Amino acid sequence: MDKRRVISLLALIGFALALTVLGTGVATRLVDAGLGCPDWPGCYGKIVAPLSADAATKAQLVYPNTPLEMHKAWMEMVHRYAAGTLGLLILGLVLLCYRFQTVRSDTFNKIAAPVILLLLGYQVILGMWTVTLKLLPIIVSQHLLVAMSLICILWLFYWHNKKKPASEAILVPSILKLSVLLAVIMIFIQNFLGVWTSSNYAALSCSGFPFCNHGAEVITLQLKQAFNVMSPVGINYDGGVLSNEVRQSIQMTHRLGALIVTVYLFLLALWLRFDRRYQAFANIGNMILALLLVQVSLGISNVLFKLPIAIAISHSLVATVLLVSVVTLFYQIMTGSKKYEHL
Repeated sequence: MDKRRVISLLALIGFALALTVLGTGVATRLVDAGLGCPDWPGCYGKIVAPLSADAATKAQLVYPNTPLEMHKAWMEMVHRYAAGTLGLLILGLVLLCYRFQTVRSDTFNKIAAPVILLLLGYQVILGMWTVTLKLLPIIVSQHLLVAMSLICILWLFYWHNKKKPASEAILVPSILKLSVLLAVIMIFIQNFLGVWTSSNYAALSCSGFPFCNHGAEVITLQLKQAFNVMSPVGINYDGGVLSNEVRQSIQMTHRLGALIVTVYLFLLALWLRFDRRYQAFANIGNMILALLLVQVSLGISNVLFKLPIAIAISHSLVATVLLVSVVTLFYQIMTGSKKYEHL
């Protein structure tokens, strides 16, 4: 098998596994199992969460101030096992990139390999801090955002190294390149607002839609308190510590961001879909439109149905896939276009 195809296949497997890890991480969060194991990387001093009543008793003696809930401990450890497997796969991917000369000499691989390795190292540290700093919101938020970044890079590893037929370069004006770059930035910011909402347990702070509490009262946005990234260290943030008014500010900011991003991506996708000059990007424009429809539906359903676990996980996964789609579009435009002579 061609060496580049080996890298591509390994990256695709890593991409699928990374989405699974993200999903288990979100599920762990939703069932309040983020501190199911009070230590790291083991669980109550062991590499395997307690299985028997005797093991549970011994574990409780080691951490007498942390009540053991077996299902939460195992939920957390399943997530860690999956994340550990992903980490080993990424290490293997990077080693093969450096081992295969034809892969190593490629400019994209030269840049992406050390970047994904650095992100992986930081992600491991964030995973540890998530537990040791007791779900500190800025750490939890970074943990999820880095996970999304790893997923994007793994997908680009796959996309770049797979065999694809050569095609002519497309004339792309600078305005389109800048528009897609802005879309990437906007989605990343919106994803931050989403994970910040989750890490501060603000998802259910507003019972109404589209207005908070069905518009029964006017919400005064308390943005300074809502986005204080320098939260005190040492507090247990499990369940959140902010007032409901501040959580409502976070939730409504997330909704406003969603509205802005949805409108922008909708217009961008229509541009790609109906401008005949960019028919090469029409399919990905269609995908963005479909993902937007699904994501908006999931976001509204989260509010109306009080955050069902399946819908909440899907909301996070679709947000990630939407980010991947726009990043892929930007990659295609930057690598498959030639200089636009008139701009």
